[in-house]
Amino acid sequence: APLCVEGWDEALQEIGKLSFASVLSPQNASLLLEAVGDLPVLVVAGAEDALVSLKTSQALSLKLLNS
Repeated sequence: APLCVEGWDEALQEIGKLSFASVLSPQNASLLLEAVGDLPVLVVAGAEDALVSLKTSQALSLKLLNS
């Protein structure tokens, strides 16, 4: 049903951006990285991802010890 509503994809993108900015503040990001520690993490990225850029995904994978 969401695919039938005009503009649903733009709304989802804006919600994602706002959630990312508020939930993953620099302080929260540091705490999350510490909590993950050396757990294995698979970072999946798409070259045309509208929510998370490839550059951001690559930077994240560099910060995770075991990605």
